[in-house]
Amino acid sequence: MKKKFFLFILSNTIALLIFAQPYAFSIYESGIAVNHSEDNFKNLFNNWNSDFISYSKSLDLLSYSYVGEVKSKSQINDIAEQCTKDETLFCNTTRVFTTYSSLDSLSFESISLEIMSWKEFGITYTLLKKDVQKVKNEYMDKMKQQIQIGDKIFVVEGIFSGQPFKNYVLCNGETSKVVWDNIYFSIK
Repeated sequence: MKKKFFLFILSNTIALLIFAQPYAFSIYESGIAVNHSEDNFKNLFNNWNSDFISYSKSLDLLSYSYVGEVKSKSQINDIAEQCTKDETLFCNTTRVFTTYSSLDSLSFESISLEIMSWKEFGITYTLLKKDVQKVKNEYMDKMKQQIQIGDKIFVVEGIFSGQPFKNYVLCNGETSKVVWDNIYFSIK
């Protein structure tokens, strides 16, 4: 009897650990295999209309197009500047980890996503007495580390809260996988 109970507990714990893991793929990778850069956008557009994404009702995706290839470090700097302009949208992500003491190694991740412009972010963080420029600089530094010469530049156009927007998406020149975007890359 003790052996059956132990196996029952063990199997339930293993199942819980397996299913409690955070989703490992970005919204760009969930769906068809990413063999070409365009596959990312097919997945994005298919996944965006999901019942699981609350913002899909207030942010309409209209189209995407290829812009070109990253050719220089100065172009990477220009892209980072473009992606942090006041009117540019981005996804402010807050991650909360909860660990249950009765199961020391079991933790759950809760993710809160908020799409806003950098201007709105600045107003919010100023009220919280945060250094907005420092946050922007750290964001730009992270972007510059991810983007490489040879990466492919795409733009996704849409409507958010009644206003048109453009979101730049960069795909690795060799693997075709997304390496940066301001909005959707955080959604897993």
